[in-house]
Amino acid sequence: MTRHRYPNLFLAGAPKCGTTSLAFYLGQHPNVFAPLFKEPVFFGSDLTGKSRIKEDGYLQLFDAWSDEKYAIDASTHYSYSACAAEEIVKSSPNAQIIIMVRNPIEAAHSMYHQLRFNGSEPLTTFEASLAAEAERAADPAPLKGGYRESRLYRRVFAFSENIPRFEKVFGSDNVQVLFLEDLKSDALGVVKTLCAQLGLEQAPVDDFSFDVRNTAKRSRTRLIHRLAISPPEWLRPATRPFPKSLRLKLRNMLAELNTAPATNPPLREDTRAFLSKEFAGEIDWLEDRFQRDLSHWRA
Repeated sequence: MTRHRYPNLFLAGAPKCGTTSLAFYLGQHPNVFAPLFKEPVFFGSDLTGKSRIKEDGYLQLFDAWSDEKYAIDASTHYSYSACAAEEIVKSSPNAQIIIMVRNPIEAAHSMYHQLRFNGSEPLTTFEASLAAEAERAADPAPLKGGYRESRLYRRVFAFSENIPRFEKVFGSDNVQVLFLEDLKSDALGVVKTLCAQLGLEQAPVDDFSFDVRNTAKRSRTRLIHRLAISPPEWLRPATRPFPKSLRLKLRNMLAELNTAPATNPPLREDTRAFLSKEFAGEIDWLEDRFQRDLSHWRA
């Protein structure tokens, strides 16, 4: 009989801060189970999406979890949900939380291009998307292919609010905060240290692949991209007879084959200066909280 268990290791965010790479690294550990679906977004009931995974579907993602110490849910939307932490602790009270951070100026710019890739952002410039943020915050209508809150950059990268929310619920000892720049410069060392903090053996890490994941990209064909990311309703009845794991594998394979590397346009200097002022408080908070010089983030 299958044991339905909630995961106990949450890579809760923030988006565009290296979470896909870290999930890939941790998923190679023999004592960590990583499901096929990286971001199921089951928790965070305040997030506005047209289609949310149901509890039985969520738990089925972890059916193959056997004796591994941890199972991962790497839904980065949780970090900016007002209620995800409270909801997670009710289902997984002993969970460990990991939150990754990055220069919010660069993260917001990268987030915009990710939303463009996903089809969630119709506006053709980052500056237009920033200008629309206040209007979008007041609009409760859900997005067809994502969560409307993901376009609210100041909320997504409000580290000074999002990190303490998880620390209050789980305790600071159970919330690990990592910096993307550290992962980039010393992935082996960062992952070994994290494994030690999680009570995992460090020796297997020496054999990990440290390829970078979820970098800038483009779709080769938009139609195939839409089929892989959000299959139309008319197609779903034909696929339901197949196991969910097989459907996820096929969708992931289709999406990967249809994705090509790209280079995001550079951030305009006037936009950088504007965001430097907008996110100054967040950078100040991170410097004080982690006793770290982040002056290069303001340059």
